[in-house]
Amino acid sequence: MGIFLRAYHLDEVYTEYDDVGVVSLHKSISSKEKEIKLYEDSILSIDVSVKAAGLKENLLDSVLYPIYMGYTWTYPAVQYLVYPLIIDEKDVYFSKLTKARGVSSFFSIISLFLLTSILYLLNNNKIDKNILIPLGLLSFSYNSILYAHHASPYSFTVTILLFSLLCFIFYHKKKISITSFFIIHVFLVISNYLILIF
Repeated sequence: MGIFLRAYHLDEVYTEYDDVGVVSLHKSISSKEKEIKLYEDSILSIDVSVKAAGLKENLLDSVLYPIYMGYTWTYPAVQYLVYPLIIDEKDVYFSKLTKARGVSSFFSIISLFLLTSILYLLNNNKIDKNILIPLGLLSFSYNSILYAHHASPYSFTVTILLFSLLCFIFYHKKKISITSFFIIHVFLVISNYLILIF
């Protein structure tokens, strides 16, 4: 059920700046009109065009896109490495948004499997009722489901954090060396610096 909730209606969730900016940050808004019209029913109207100019024209199709995202936004850019592979600048806006959200949804689903693995290992390699509550909390967490439906990298951050915890368990159980533990964490921190807060 938790997996279903993370993939259900990706294209019909409300949006916000962190969500739409992922596929439109490299575009500019321009208008020839100098004023905004207010109609009787309180609807604002202005004739605007949205376009990418210069070097940014085909940026979404370029391998430079993650570098641009890392430079212009505070988000870790690694999640955006896959965007040039799955999103085409010629795609309609809602298609771009749904594909970008699909990446977040994928990482959110992976986090459920990682948490299950962590709980299984902590529960002496048994699956029983002891793991249901923590797994249920993440599976049905409103924030986790909402992050899966937005293109921002929060689901990726949770996945990286859980992978870090799994590595810690492997180190504690002597399945990986301290050197391997630190090498893995260097790559994890490079891919998502937000785990440093943890």
